[in-house]
Amino acid sequence: MYFVDWTPDWMGAFAECVAQALARLGVTPVAPPTGTGVAAPAASGLLVEVEATAVVG
Repeated sequence: MYFVDWTPDWMGAFAECVAQALARLGVTPVAPPTGTGVAAPAASGLLVEVEATAVVG
C-alpha cells in the first residue's frame, strides 16, 4: 500500500480499519500488510493506493 504523507500517528487508525475490513469479509490475512509513504498519489485526491495480487486455487 502507498500512503500519501504517512506519519506514525496514523498507524492506530490504519490497523483498526484493516481489522474491521477483515472481520466484515471473514478472512484471515496470509501475510501482514506492508506500506510506504509517498509524496503524491497516482491520481489526484487519493490518500491510499493498494497494489494487490489474488491467488486462487
